Parts: sequence; C-alpha cells; structure tokens
Amino acid sequence: MIQATTETLFYAYLSTEDNRINTTVASTQIKHLVKFINDMDGSVVYVYPSEIIFSRYTNMLFNYNISPDMFLAEVNLLPSGHWKYEVYEVSWIGTVVVALNTAPATEIDVLPVANTNGVVQGIVTKGILNLTEKTGTEQVQYTQHQEPEATNYVWYGEDNITWTPTDDASLESWYQNKVGVTFDGSNLVSEWLDSSTNTFNLLYDGLNSKPEYDATTGAIIFSGDDGLKSAPQHILTGEFTLGIRLKLTVGQSLGYIMGSIGLDKLLLADLKNINGFLYDTTSAFTLTSSLDLTDNSIVITRDSSNLISMTIDGVLQATTATAAGDLSFSTFGFDMNARYYEIQVYSSTSNELTYYVNDRLSNIIT
Repeated sequence: MIQATTETLFYAYLSTEDNRINTTVASTQIKHLVKFINDMDGSVVYVYPSEIIFSRYTNMLFNYNISPDMFLAEVNLLPSGHWKYEVYEVSWIGTVVVALNTAPATEIDVLPVANTNGVVQGIVTKGILNLTEKTGTEQVQYTQHQEPEATNYVWYGEDNITWTPTDDASLESWYQNKVGVTFDGSNLVSEWLDSSTNTFNLLYDGLNSKPEYDATTGAIIFSGDDGLKSAPQHILTGEFTLGIRLKLTVGQSLGYIMGSIGLDKLLLADLKNINGFLYDTTSAFTLTSSLDLTDNSIVITRDSSNLISMTIDGVLQATTATAAGDLSFSTFGFDMNARYYEIQVYSSTSNELTYYVNDRLSNIIT
C-alpha cells in the first residue's frame, strides 16, 4: 500500500521488474504510466512519475501541483481516501520523450508507429493508495513524562541507513552544506573545505571579492565578481555526475555556475538553459529545463556514451546532449548572483547515484 498526504509530493517503491513485459530493451527505454482510481467518486488520474528503475523494483516520485501535468510527474489527487492504482509498462525503441503525442495518455492510447513513440505493453502491478488529508497533520499532541532512570530502547527490524556522498567510491569533491566554511566577523568567506578525501578545497584567491555566508541555511552567497577557487582544478575525462543545490537572486539570468582557468564552464544562459563548454570550447552543449531555475536541486550527468542529461528537482528533463571532451573547472560562483548550498562532484554516473544525490540535495532547507 502507498501512503500519501494531499497537497504534498510522495514516493512509491513498487515491484515492476519481476513482471517486466518487454525484456528486449534496456530499462532506460521503459517508463511507467500510473492510473489512480478513486473508490468514492470513481475519478481517474493518469501520470508518468519521475522514476529510477533498480534491479528488483522502481522508485517513483509523484510531485504535487495545483495545476498538474501528467507528463511532468505532477498530480493533484482529491478527495482523500482510498484510491486503487494500476501501473502500466510503456516502452520505446528510440529516444524516450515523455510528452503529449510521444507517450500514451491512457492504457488504451495507441500512437502512430514510430521509434520515438511509446507503446503500452500491459499492466505490471496494482494496489491501493491511502491518501490522507493535509489539514491537521501539523498538530501533534505531546505528553511530558519523567525521564526514566534506565536507558530505553526502541528496536526495529533493521538499521536505518542514511546515504552520504562518501559512500560512493567515485566521489571527487563534496562542498557540504554548513561544513568546512571559514568566515570572518563580517560573514565573508575565505574557504569552503572539501569534505571528500581529495582536498579540492575552495579558497579565496585575493583577486575578487569574498562571498558572504548565511550561517542559518549554510548558503554561500555570491554577488557579481565574488568567487572561490580550488587548486588543483577538477578534470573529469569521462563519466561524471554533478550535483548542485542553489537559489538564484531575483533578476539573475546569466553567470558561471562553475568554470576553469581556461574556457571550460557550465554557464547559466537564462532561467531555463544551461550551456556547457568542454575542452576549451571545442565541444559545446545546451541543456534546457522545463521550468525556471530559481531554487532547485540540479543534477547533470554524462554516461559512457557521452550522453549528457539533467535532472531538476528529481525530474529528468527531456532535453539531452552528446558531447565528449574533458570537463575541467576550479571556480564557482563568478558573475553569479546566487546562493550555493552544496556541491557534489563524481567521476561516474548511474540511476542510483542520481537518485541519492537529488534526494540529499532536495532535503537541504533554503
């Protein structure tokens, strides 16, 4: 059973791979169309969740939006109560684009034959969603008791394991929220230490202004020509995963998210587009977001085939790019008016890593 609350996002961990219908394509060519049916009024809602397919199950994220979009993993389920759900496998042969006219809108929707159009293979699992009202959930009653003389224990079936970036062997650097920041009495930052073992520490180079520190949220606040640099610079030659939690200042539309002494950089071109330049601009790419980038968890990856993808707040974006060449960088925040909360850099990519990076970044309070 899935447990959820109205007007909030929720996750589901469903067994889909044991019942996989189309086994001739890779899991990256598979999406799942979820059909919700309300027990009370019979209303039906369809949605493609943001998902990561693991070896035995699929992790699904359903985002809340008052004006939902089934192709962007958005729902607004009302009324509360019991909903039945049915999960349908949809497969592609060519490029997977979850959008109108390329992804079936219902389990009986048949699109024109094309490699870029998804085909409903059949139902792979079903169950019950228990949806509770949001109103009143914040009100919790507590009863104060005298502290016990002996230690009290609460035993669970197994330990609750919390993932951190150091759990991944490919971690290159980790500029951790609220950790390793040195600042003066005016809250001006002189260093942001790398929490990995590789000591790619970000330091003030004396050439530009120092960024400011917000001790409440752990934000490093860059304004205009502020910047911090690492020495040596990062050089990613193949696969990579970059995770950044940042919040743009109102009016910001251009700046260097990260860059190098040369011309390699990730450049915020406007509120929807990030331009990348690899190996001194001999290879360039553009990634486009489906929503304005203002306060987001951004994960950018490149796999072994040089496919570059971007995930925004847990939702994989439709626009991808293919670009080879080294990605080198040593500077963060130059020409940016933004708050950086955390940065993670890895020399590998996988669905699991993207999930864990986004999950951690999305839980940072801005």
